[in-house]
Amino acid sequence: MKLLEWRDFEVLVDLVFTTTGFRRVGVVGKTQKTLDLDLILPITDERAFVQAKSKTTSAELAEYVAKMEGGPYNRMFYVFHSGNADTDDPRVILLGPERLADLVVDAGLVSWLIRKVS
Repeated sequence: MKLLEWRDFEVLVDLVFTTTGFRRVGVVGKTQKTLDLDLILPITDERAFVQAKSKTTSAELAEYVAKMEGGPYNRMFYVFHSGNADTDDPRVILLGPERLADLVVDAGLVSWLIRKVS
């Protein structure tokens, strides 16, 4: 994953979420400046946004969490493959490199990933 260019990393993240039942509202990376994916989970009508970062810190995460206030979102997914990020906010789900790798395998995206970085 660390070998992916940022656009391909965002596509990978989109593929992970869409294979788990979320539906994208808008275009990958083009929805708004502060989010990469605008998602809805049809079975619960839960609205979530995803911020995908190649490299990150807890301070950078805190900036995105602050932007979540007052918005239409029930949840935020913060996805990254390098660095460390932590928060106590129960609305935020962190998907770091290990968890993301598990999701890529579960979604059957290993071949896709290998082709992209070859």
